This record gives sequence, structure tokens and C-alpha cells, in this order.
Amino acid sequence: MLLSVIKNGNASTVDGVRQVKGALNIARASAPPAMNITERFDQSVFVNAAVDSVLREGASAAGLAALMILSFLGSWRSTLVVMVSILLAVLSSLTVLYFLGDTLDKMTLGDWPSPSAFSSTPRR
Repeated sequence: MLLSVIKNGNASTVDGVRQVKGALNIARASAPPAMNITERFDQSVFVNAAVDSVLREGASAAGLAALMILSFLGSWRSTLVVMVSILLAVLSSLTVLYFLGDTLDKMTLGDWPSPSAFSSTPRR
């Protein structure tokens, strides 16, 4: 038997997979010993890999940006001010995402409306 679980468009992939795995553990505990219950596919692996990749690339980009700013400005203090400004911009963006109820996996998968969706003129 194959049971496919499809998430709602507004749901978080990682949270959904975590809940399904919890339900599968309960099902395994109550199933007969001869029954083998396994997962065939886990979409959260790709979402977690994408988030890890974004964090890793962001850290390397911040380091390279700091080196470039330091080489051009020649001042540790100016470099620190610029790097703190960049960090605050990223954190404020994530805070806005949180309060809007959005998640990083939606942003990663491109679930944002296009700019034309906000246009006041009707599309033909």
C-alpha cells in the first residue's frame, strides 16, 4: 500500500514532514510486528539543504564583503559599521517574513506573487 501526503500551499514543508513522521512512529508502534512501515520520499531534505546552502553562502558572502570593504576603506571601524548594517537588514527581512506568516521554504521555492500581481491596471 502507498499513502501519499500532499501539503497545503500555506503549510511549512519541514513542519509537515515532522508531523507526518510523528504520526508514522505512532502507526509503527500500533501496527503488527510483521508490518513494515517506511517512508519513500522526504521533501524536507531538499528544503533543509536549501536553507543550509543559503546560510553557508551568506556567511561566505559576508566574509568576502568584509574583506572587500576593509581593503577599500582601510578601516576596521568602517568595515564593522557596514557589516552590522547588512546583518540588521537581513534580520529585519526575516522578522518581517515571520510576522507575515511566511517561511523560508516559500521564499526558496518562489511562492511570492510577481510584481504584476500588484499592478492597478488590468492585464489583457
